[in-house]
Amino acid sequence: MAELNIETVIKSGVEQALNKPIVDGKSITEWAAIGMKAPRWINVKDRLPANNSHVIVYDEGSKMVWPSHYRAETFYEENDAPYFTYLVNWWRPLPEPPEEVNRA
Repeated sequence: MAELNIETVIKSGVEQALNKPIVDGKSITEWAAIGMKAPRWINVKDRLPANNSHVIVYDEGSKMVWPSHYRAETFYEENDAPYFTYLVNWWRPLPEPPEEVNRA
């Protein structure tokens, strides 16, 4: 049997707290892993989306966020009207769709 000391007791308590389900059956550790996989904002100066991709765009001046379709070096609104490209400062991939919940 392992010797109990303050360090092992604290470590055990922290691990239990981090792995105890808190929301939707997921622990802090699981939620942190999900957060690390979440899409991050990418500055258009650093990289542009792949051609023909659906993304979310952000304009720092107006603090507005829009869904967009990127093709031929232009961001388009979903109705195919082009955005003024200079207004788009940041973009990010669309998040994963929600998981289907079985409510039976």
